[in-house]
Amino acid sequence: MLSNESCEKDYLDRIPEGWEELWEQEMKKEYFIEMIKWLKKEYIDPDRLHQEIYPPQDKVFRLFYLCKPQDIKAVIIGQDPYHEKDQADGIAFSFNGKGKVPPSLKNIFKELGYPKEYAHATDLTNWVEKGVFLMNSILTVKEGKALSHQNKGWETFTNSVIKYVSSKRMALTFLLWGKYSHEKAKNIDEGRAHFLYYTSHPSPLSARKWSGGYRPFLGSKCFDVLKMNTGIDLKTFDEI
Repeated sequence: MLSNESCEKDYLDRIPEGWEELWEQEMKKEYFIEMIKWLKKEYIDPDRLHQEIYPPQDKVFRLFYLCKPQDIKAVIIGQDPYHEKDQADGIAFSFNGKGKVPPSLKNIFKELGYPKEYAHATDLTNWVEKGVFLMNSILTVKEGKALSHQNKGWETFTNSVIKYVSSKRMALTFLLWGKYSHEKAKNIDEGRAHFLYYTSHPSPLSARKWSGGYRPFLGSKCFDVLKMNTGIDLKTFDEI
């Protein structure tokens, strides 16, 4: 039987069910081999004392275990994971920590019109289960340092994910929030009848501003667009 330590060490080598074609394609590429090798060292680096890597290893690819390509109806692309303790859970914008709700997520709830009593219902796993693929552009981060795992290979990987999903499916809705997300649009197969809806990012610095000529996030009615195109109503408040 494998020890817990062994399980942790091989987690990054596993292939999520349903994603075998994409993984087998990427695993052979030098960038992916080097990225996983580097990431494994990051998680066990003794010089990284008191500075964790988020999310935990067993949640890095959690999104892919929760949602197979054929189950995706819409895609929302974030930047990188929350970088404070016990916050990142492998789903973009989802928050399972204690304490204050991240400000971007607060604005997402504001745009949804969530009543105050739902302000702590921050786990977005149920969104993914409904077919909303919430993926960050970069899947890991060093504690306290946003974008600290930028240019390590994740951007190439998530570009490949978007290309793969958009080439395999028809008429997906892409909610593109902010510059980082807008730049991913070039990977979407334009010949597959996908719908792209651009807004600024939901962070407090951007939520009320235009971004690259696109409407502010707050007031954008992007979730109404999502419902109209996919039938997914995120304004239906689930049980707390």
